[in-house]
Amino acid sequence: MLLYAASLMVLLRARAWRIGAFLLLPVAAILAAAIYSRLNIGFRHVLPAVPFALLTIGAGIPAIGSRRAGRWLAGAAAVWALAAALWIHPHHIAYFNELVGGPAQGYRYLGDSNLDWGQDLIGLADYSQTHDGDINISYGGVGEPQYYGINLPPLTGANGSGDPNFYPANPTAGRYAISAGHLQGLLPESDLFDWFRRREPDGNIGYSILLYEVAASQPGEWIAQCASPAPLLGAAAAERLVNRTGARHLTFDCLSAWVFPNDGAPGWYILPRVGGSWWIDRAITGETRPVVVYSHDANEFGPDYDVYYWPGTPSPAALPGAPIDASLSASAPAELRGYSVDGNEWFTWWRVAAQTAAPLSVQAHLYAGEGPPQVADGLGFTSDQWRPGDWFAQRHVFTAPGVALETGLYDFTTLERAGPVTRVPAP
Repeated sequence: MLLYAASLMVLLRARAWRIGAFLLLPVAAILAAAIYSRLNIGFRHVLPAVPFALLTIGAGIPAIGSRRAGRWLAGAAAVWALAAALWIHPHHIAYFNELVGGPAQGYRYLGDSNLDWGQDLIGLADYSQTHDGDINISYGGVGEPQYYGINLPPLTGANGSGDPNFYPANPTAGRYAISAGHLQGLLPESDLFDWFRRREPDGNIGYSILLYEVAASQPGEWIAQCASPAPLLGAAAAERLVNRTGARHLTFDCLSAWVFPNDGAPGWYILPRVGGSWWIDRAITGETRPVVVYSHDANEFGPDYDVYYWPGTPSPAALPGAPIDASLSASAPAELRGYSVDGNEWFTWWRVAAQTAAPLSVQAHLYAGEGPPQVADGLGFTSDQWRPGDWFAQRHVFTAPGVALETGLYDFTTLERAGPVTRVPAP
């Protein structure tokens, strides 16, 4: 590649237009056809361009070699190519040049026949025997793993949706060996291994099978889904996804509220796909934010969604921006614990003190001086789901800034108050 670039400069400076046209036009035509073609199954479709590239180097070598720096470049390139060929043996299929990080990084750039033909099955068998067969395998070649002594059920399952004992968004502890093509999505369930895409492999077999060691599955007590317009997954599917049977299930309007259940215990959110971050990232002042651990593109096995993991916090009271004395609303089913402001958006933070059967809402009246206030009442986490120790943030969006917010709980069917009204100033 370096010699080719240098040879192009030689031809350009020499104004060797006829030679340049003979060498460059075929390369341009082949690459243009490949770029615009809908057939995309590997580097082999542009192999006819390589001889012309080699001829270009040959045409430039005399001029390059006429200078000491050029001779050093040519010699270094020749030694580099020879050393790389010897070093990569016998894994030539998976070779990627060192300018992109070498073959260990190849799976990030190209896949399918450019990298993984299933050629490392024997190496996988040796690795499995070395580790007493204690390994989870997803092999993508046409060879028969059983012939080489690998008798473990594949992670991909019978229909490609995943083995019932594999939990895509929260794998169990153990060793995993995943073919690069499967990691990249060459499966009916293309995002089956998205959890692994988000971390660096711990090793590889021949660079085409990636190795991971999962120390432990993540703990969690609850699963919260967006109720706008409806939860994306059923309870059983959600529990299988995150490997938590018997989890507490909650729904909330993710556009106007956010929940932190069980007094700061860890858990998962299953939410619709959005182009950027959620508003909660602006409302939380601490460092602990929900993090995407798994993404799924819509296919026959499920809709678009993202799975966020929240590791919990020993002190949810640290999440709000401006804390409020809980005694001010101690008589209410939920206590106002804090608030923050971002432009025309106000975020109020509440901790549930008691279960209630009343259909509640949150008052949000914003004053900017004399005259009637702006009103943005609402509750995106329905009170029939509340348990003592739950925290939730309510988002109130106004049309203009204000200087003070009046907020409190009330029964939206009778308009009776369910606790005191608190007035807080703009920070």
